[in-house]
Amino acid sequence: MKAVLLYRSAPDVMAKAPVYFAAHKERLDAFQRRGELLAVGTWADPREGSMAVFRTRAAAEEFVRDDSFANRPEAGGAIGAPRPRGIDNWPVDMTAFLSCRPSSTISSTR
Repeated sequence: MKAVLLYRSAPDVMAKAPVYFAAHKERLDAFQRRGELLAVGTWADPREGSMAVFRTRAAAEEFVRDDSFANRPEAGGAIGAPRPRGIDNWPVDMTAFLSCRPSSTISSTR
């Protein structure tokens, strides 16, 4: 069972997220190297939020516990950056996604 971490963006995310991005990215990279982070990204409009898919719920919980976007003590939580909406269990086999081919390589019968 995978775990999906959903973030909702604060109103001033575009102005404030760059302040915390380096630490956030460093943490993402560390979890990816460990094989715990499977996918991550913002929605088409980053102001609408983002999501990350982790191998386990424990990994998602560990990630968010010290994520610079989620933990800003001076504001009792995130400051102008994505705020955790929650972690949901996701019973999806990621190999289906990882084995997909880009649409440009799929031939059409038309």
